[in-house]
Amino acid sequence: MEGIERTGMQLLRLPVDHAVVTAGYRNTAYRDRFRFHHYGCDYYDPAEEVRAPGRGRVLLSGWDSVYGGTVVLRLDMSYIHYTGEMLDLAVRFYHLDHLWVERGEFVDPGDPLGRLGSSGQITTGPHLHVEISRDADHWNWVPGLAGSSTYFEAGPDRTLNPAWVFTLAPGQTIARQDTVFSSVEDIRLPRQREAGSDGWHPLPPGV
Repeated sequence: MEGIERTGMQLLRLPVDHAVVTAGYRNTAYRDRFRFHHYGCDYYDPAEEVRAPGRGRVLLSGWDSVYGGTVVLRLDMSYIHYTGEMLDLAVRFYHLDHLWVERGEFVDPGDPLGRLGSSGQITTGPHLHVEISRDADHWNWVPGLAGSSTYFEAGPDRTLNPAWVFTLAPGQTIARQDTVFSSVEDIRLPRQREAGSDGWHPLPPGV
């Protein structure tokens, strides 16, 4: 599909520039070890900076009793390269050590959101947990949460695999830390064309 950005849809870039996947979406080894499903993807980047994947609004920036430093963005008209859909998404970022945005702010792709860390519960070291929901209107409904936390309450699973959503902006890289808690699918992201090109080609699903 060429010229996708001319349609008003947006391509979402990785929220860290040199991502190392430490735990993949719905990874079975993760579930067996920690006894609950992993509804997002965990990324580490030595630079530790977390950036906005697309243009949108900050729905939440605060300190949650379960997830620690948390930012939630609403990113409308986001292109899902795996399915070809266009969806309004809520993207949740957990375990940040520093928050650089405030609720109600508008962000553009690449704007700094904060610094990844190890805040909150159930974290074994510095990383960014990213969870993507196709239900932007109920951004605080979180699957797997027992009861409620400061900002969230238990809700149905409406998550998407981040690897279906994110693309690699020019200069970005992605790799796996190991083959136990991640799979090849977690790093199989289409690459955006360089600035000045007349379009963008997503990879076919499964390639």
